Amino acid sequence: MVILLLFSLNMATQGQTALSFYNRVTVYNYDINYDLGTYDDQTSDYGQWNPQTHTWANGEAYRPLPENDPEEKWIDSSDVWEVGKETENSPLQFNVDLRLGIAYNWRNYLIGAQMQLNNFFYNKGLCKVNIFDAYLRASLGIRL
Repeated sequence: MVILLLFSLNMATQGQTALSFYNRVTVYNYDINYDLGTYDDQTSDYGQWNPQTHTWANGEAYRPLPENDPEEKWIDSSDVWEVGKETENSPLQFNVDLRLGIAYNWRNYLIGAQMQLNNFFYNKGLCKVNIFDAYLRASLGIRL
């Protein structure tokens, strides 16, 4: 019991927790000049891409992906642009943002650890997103 009391006198802790509830999310929509679900090697008649009109030289808006392209050279000629945004109301969601830090000093030495945990969840129709982000950082030091 005495040892625990001595540790608690030399130890500093810091923590922060945020729990958020929300039901409104802004969704940004994007388009690309390739049809990502179609593969075809006969795409030489498409010509150059025009970024102002968002069409190929032959008038098509989407070009199939090349079938035999192991180096994926089509990525260099791809173009992505925003086509709009929508603010949607969804069922009530729950997010967690947790931060915790602890440090211990002993004479001229110190040791510390910091941790952060974030969890963001969004679910509406066919769009389901769960972003989990965490890190742990440790530090050692000598006071000169």
